[in-house]
Amino acid sequence: MSKSVELIIKNFNITEQILEDRKNVGLHVESLSSLIVDKFYDYLLSNPDFTQLIDSVELSLLKRMRAEFIVSLFNDDFDEALIDKIKQVYKDSPIKLNTYTIASSFEIIMQAIMDIASINHQLQRGLKTIYKFLHIAEFIMQKEFINDNTQKATSSKNALIDALESLFEMLSIHKSKHELLLEYYENSLLDTNSKIKLPSNDVLSCRFHETTSNIKNLVLDMDYFSVDISAIDELHQKYHQDVGDLYSAIDKNLSKDAQQEYLNKTIQTSQKLF
Repeated sequence: MSKSVELIIKNFNITEQILEDRKNVGLHVESLSSLIVDKFYDYLLSNPDFTQLIDSVELSLLKRMRAEFIVSLFNDDFDEALIDKIKQVYKDSPIKLNTYTIASSFEIIMQAIMDIASINHQLQRGLKTIYKFLHIAEFIMQKEFINDNTQKATSSKNALIDALESLFEMLSIHKSKHELLLEYYENSLLDTNSKIKLPSNDVLSCRFHETTSNIKNLVLDMDYFSVDISAIDELHQKYHQDVGDLYSAIDKNLSKDAQQEYLNKTIQTSQKLF
């Protein structure tokens, strides 16, 4: 017996008698499964939160799948394979499940069963057992939802860390190139050949542009850390424009004062960027 099955047996107090009761209930549930599912979808589709999420074309297929699930819940061996089947129902859901939709769905199933039990005494006698195993199935699905979102959160966190590291790396490279630009300008070394080592006047040729483009899909997470990626992108583009203006001023052999003015603009933009 797997640890997950042992845990459920312990936490839900599943005795041999309860498993025997489940087997007896299973016979009645199987014969009424189609009716239960019909009532379930009648209730479900009357809820505006669900109506727009379910495609009517898929309804017959969904009903068959849900009927099979209910039959399995009360007739399959109570083992790891059944737990995996319950998890698979969660994964195969045609709508994006969350804690609310999972809880609501099981509440609706129970309501449908109670309606039928009101005129079916055999089902009525098994309501306590039915409720217990529906509650177990809901617990498994809720746990799967939590695990799924934990994995997504971890993946998102790792992606965010990678993005922040890439961003800082590109900023550091940018700062180094800018400092080299200042050094070359001060020593009057700026010429066509030296520009290869220096910041380009073309923003698209800069690796930093590719970095900001790649991490824009993390903009909400970036905002959480007060990192305005759009502002960074704008400043980065402005920096390369300022560099282009400086190179143009030098190529046109403008006065030192005019060149210095363009250089000061690159300095101000670089400081804001970093």
